[in-house]
Amino acid sequence: MALIKCPNCGNQMSDKAAACPHCGAPVLSKSNIANYSAPITNTTAQKTSSNKTPVIIGVCIAAAAIIGVLVFILFGNKDLSDNNQGKPYPSGDTTFVPSSTPANQSPETPVKTPKTYTVDMTVNFKNEIRAKTVDILIDGRDFASISDGKTETYKIALGEGTHQIEFRRNENYDKSNPKTYCTISLNVTFDKSVKYTVEQTFSGLKVNID
Repeated sequence: MALIKCPNCGNQMSDKAAACPHCGAPVLSKSNIANYSAPITNTTAQKTSSNKTPVIIGVCIAAAAIIGVLVFILFGNKDLSDNNQGKPYPSGDTTFVPSSTPANQSPETPVKTPKTYTVDMTVNFKNEIRAKTVDILIDGRDFASISDGKTETYKIALGEGTHQIEFRRNENYDKSNPKTYCTISLNVTFDKSVKYTVEQTFSGLKVNID
């Protein structure tokens, strides 16, 4: 055993002592240094844990993206189009285009919107018996109504092609009774004016083209 000076108080002390017996200051001698071991910190575990955090976040984001794609595939492509069949169109400036697909064209092929032309349609309703009102339909869709003794003019945008103009008795209309309605075809290839005289007689409803 050798004597050394305490680096704190200067008194002599054993080189094997861990602390000065006079002032209590710890002293690291060569023998103490040999027996000294620094505390082991769990840095590797901390690094591993911190490295896992971005991986978990990335997995969550990828899972959310996959779920979003599946939802879009299942519901995003649902056909929300409305074919407007049987739905009323307001009278006045209304565009009607032929809705049928040409025979030589498959349903998957995009249908080009036909040209539209302005048609001035004048309707005169004459009633000899019970009917007081006649309904006007274009291509099977409600368009307007006209009362007895009235003459109305409608400005309509019609697509190029053939359209069905139907006049039907408002009261007691019966699809199975041809006396209660009358249908005519109107071919549209340019701007034009047409005039119809609708008459309700004992023999049924008839339409004259003036």
